[in-house]
Amino acid sequence: MDLYEISPLEGGGAPQEGGRAGKGKNKTMTNSPFEQFEIIRLLPIHPFGNFDISVTNSTLFMLIAASFFLFIVNMEKGLLIPTR
Repeated sequence: MDLYEISPLEGGGAPQEGGRAGKGKNKTMTNSPFEQFEIIRLLPIHPFGNFDISVTNSTLFMLIAASFFLFIVNMEKGLLIPTR
């Protein structure tokens, strides 16, 4: 195996079928760094025509973060500990 065939600088990458990487028939799809910011509709809700209030992955993570923040704030005040 030649070093230039598996070098990432020469268009190589992870080995494909047959144990060879690079310029063979089995090319892998290049991932874009913007894929991590893709908004995915988890629960589509369209109550009035074009009015869209769908639940997305962004909405889900915002609710998780807000719930965690409120949980921490309430713990500091001692509201989660029962009193007499």
